[in-house]
Amino acid sequence: QLRQQPGLVPSQVDRELAQNYFTDSVRDPARVALLAERLSSPESLEAGELNRIQLGFARAELLERLGRRDEARAVAQRMRAELAAAKPASRGRGYAAVLAVRLDAFLGNTAAARAGAASLISDPPADYMWPVETGRGLMVACAQIGDADAAFALAERAMDRFSPSHFAPMITGTVDI
Repeated sequence: QLRQQPGLVPSQVDRELAQNYFTDSVRDPARVALLAERLSSPESLEAGELNRIQLGFARAELLERLGRRDEARAVAQRMRAELAAAKPASRGRGYAAVLAVRLDAFLGNTAAARAGAASLISDPPADYMWPVETGRGLMVACAQIGDADAAFALAERAMDRFSPSHFAPMITGTVDI
């Protein structure tokens, strides 16, 4: 329905879904496949360097859900290599660090993911909104690598500063798109 709205560009809708961690909420396999395909198009990847890497990673996650594991892993490995070569501005470094942890967790590089997560937890970015924006991805990565205590500690920190509504849809998957 969003794509039917006048003035909206479909790729912008796709980017919003992917960049705000809502791709996990897409339940219909046909829609998962459609979104994975749309995220592979050049139009959807016209974003800043880190956003483009995030979109590629979101596509890898969607491909994994479709059972296309080899393709998902190849996309994730390519995004991890691009991230390693990226030179984010100071404001994007926290985002890049979380993205690295998420990619490492996805690729099974558990030791690297744990080390990256521990570093971010002990010395989080100074950005006030970080816990409910980029930090949400760190919560997911911690859960993926089996560190539920760290994931819950991050959620508690965020709830101390913000309303749970800032990050609850991503964690609970209650948004059904």
